[in-house]
Amino acid sequence: MPTNAVVAHGGGPTAVINASLAGLIEERRQRGDPLYGARHGLTGLLRGDLLDLLALDADLVRRIGESPGSALGSSRLPLTDEDYARLLDVLRRADTHTFFYTGGNGSMDTALRIAQHAQTAHYDLQVIGIPKTIDNDLCVTDHTPGYASTARFFACAARDVGEDNRSLPSPVCVLETLGRNAGWIVAATSLARHAEDDAPHLIYFPERRLSLDRIAADVERVYRRLGRVVVAVCEGQLDESGRPFGADVDRAGSEVQRLASNLGHTLARLLSEKLGIRARAEKPGLLVGGLL
Repeated sequence: MPTNAVVAHGGGPTAVINASLAGLIEERRQRGDPLYGARHGLTGLLRGDLLDLLALDADLVRRIGESPGSALGSSRLPLTDEDYARLLDVLRRADTHTFFYTGGNGSMDTALRIAQHAQTAHYDLQVIGIPKTIDNDLCVTDHTPGYASTARFFACAARDVGEDNRSLPSPVCVLETLGRNAGWIVAATSLARHAEDDAPHLIYFPERRLSLDRIAADVERVYRRLGRVVVAVCEGQLDESGRPFGADVDRAGSEVQRLASNLGHTLARLLSEKLGIRARAEKPGLLVGGLL
């Protein structure tokens, strides 16, 4: 028998989150199984703000699949125990027994908690996570949709910044990439290298903490050899004390979401002061994740 299902998006969108949504709509349509979308993620689901996705024109669904951003909207709403009970009540009233949740680490943890609350409440609910994170760091996945397009973007960015640096040396440029705790994105900048002196000349990974002295020594070594340096570092890089080199911290009270808001600029300033040479920073930022 056809069963109702609801899909919601969590966290920041990737360049392909709508493609996953379109694929889900098409599959449910072929099966003849109803599918509803929660507007603006769990925030909309708590309000019962649901959209009949199978009522959308097939051509519109195709165009949604090729569009950036999140067609349904998203949210980063932290849930309380009362919220979980309210979510189950909304799903129960909509006679929904399958819930699809698209997102990254935090969203997959939330999906697990929803499943656990449903089990405790003896409500028959299948919860299915749809992987979505540019960081490429979800367990039990070979790669996550969103990573490949972001990796390509930063490889191209490193190539273009490198050519600018070669033509009119800064002479130090710090390219800040996305990525909180995993180095997959910053590692992708290595794809810009074709010759020994191509940028990026130095690549650092957040899995390994580094001292400012170590980075400065590396920069000085490359600068003495080439007269220019492009450094690729991700936004989650920490120093040996576990701090972001004195950069401003956004959402400092959250162990999960706290992140430096100006790491690249901070490192460029510190390197300039320490080495006595000009340094600047480039930060493509969220342009990459959801708008390509």
